[in-house]
Amino acid sequence: MNSVALRYFHEVARAGSIAAACQRLNVAGSAVSRQIAALEYEVGAQLFDRQPRGMVLTEAGRLLAQHVRLSLLEEERVLADIRSNGTRNIGTIKVATSQGLASNFVPEAARIYRQRFNDVRFDIRALGPTDIIAAVTAGEADLGIAYALGNHPGVIVRHRAITPTFVILAPKHQLGRRKLIRLEELDGLPVATSRDSTLRGMVSRRAAVLGVHFDIVYESDYSDGLFNYCASGEALAFASRFSAARWMDRGELRAVPLADAELFERSIEVQTMAGRTLPGYVEDWIRFLLGRLPADEKPVIPAQRRADGA
Repeated sequence: MNSVALRYFHEVARAGSIAAACQRLNVAGSAVSRQIAALEYEVGAQLFDRQPRGMVLTEAGRLLAQHVRLSLLEEERVLADIRSNGTRNIGTIKVATSQGLASNFVPEAARIYRQRFNDVRFDIRALGPTDIIAAVTAGEADLGIAYALGNHPGVIVRHRAITPTFVILAPKHQLGRRKLIRLEELDGLPVATSRDSTLRGMVSRRAAVLGVHFDIVYESDYSDGLFNYCASGEALAFASRFSAARWMDRGELRAVPLADAELFERSIEVQTMAGRTLPGYVEDWIRFLLGRLPADEKPVIPAQRRADGA
């Protein structure tokens, strides 16, 4: 198949319209349209549904788009491995991850790794769970580090660990010295939360069952902002210890286990694109990363579950 036609097809598939693809390619729309028409004639199938709002891939188009995407990524991998020459790690590692992990765990792991391999660069994108999967399956990220949403045919899970949810709050908070907190005790208390997250949905559903109402006083898409707000002592948040590690290390926040902790467990996953062979330096980073991630983590729950948390 014509390489120019495939490149134009790939850009239209990514952009969703010929006009947007032309801007990326810096070519005329008529040239792109001719190449797409020629490619459809060659493969003997319609690749796009032409709709008023853009170009939508047909089933045949999706199959070809996946093939082209993998071919382009394989070309990049071969060139990257040639540059590394089997002895050095050289290249940019593209990671899609959550806000919480992007603020502490991932940058710390990257910093330590670069002490050994300073020719490696990192491109970190903080996204929501569905956008992380989309970035991995599109080849826009080499790997995703995300809280699981369930199985997805476009990704392979390289590592999965169960992580409990904690109440994150300042030591000076009214519950700041507790060893265990029941969700019912948070009824009416000020809470800081992200606008849209798997964790917020999980906690909210359980709260609804128990008839618990949170006073949402601070909402943000920026996890660092949530923890900074909680450090004042006014509000509390729900998060993993991964996300709040920096504030905990400084003694500004504590992570208190929730009673019935198994109801608030999530899985953190390292995800890669199905069918893709990654460059050697990316695989080396993944091995390093897995060594820093825990196996299934369980919170230490006090033996006695009294209402006062003693």
